[in-house]
Amino acid sequence: MRLGFALLLGFFDWLLPFAVSFVIFPLRKSNYYLFESLMTVLVVLSAIIFSVIYFTQKISVREGLMLGILWLAINLAIDLLIFLPKSPMQMPFLAYMSQIGIKYLSIPIITIGIALIISKL
Repeated sequence: MRLGFALLLGFFDWLLPFAVSFVIFPLRKSNYYLFESLMTVLVVLSAIIFSVIYFTQKISVREGLMLGILWLAINLAIDLLIFLPKSPMQMPFLAYMSQIGIKYLSIPIITIGIALIISKL
């Protein structure tokens, strides 16, 4: 695994949906379900974009799993610094996990899936 590159892309994987969420945040009050749906799509899109950037060569499914777990950890760690009580956004842990954190489980699914497809080529 190219750890430095993976860490950098993992940060950008977190940053893209986070940045877009600021632009569409007013939608959260006027149409909460649309906002949440868009955020799910953004998390998936971001994982796909940065997976494609990372997977420039044939890799193993194991590396796809390791990458997905790394990016999952990065997304959760950065978010928890922002969303937990005594942080800027002050959100209870269970509320965070049910509203935001659960979406990040799509990241390892995507990286494993792409790695599986690439390994079959």
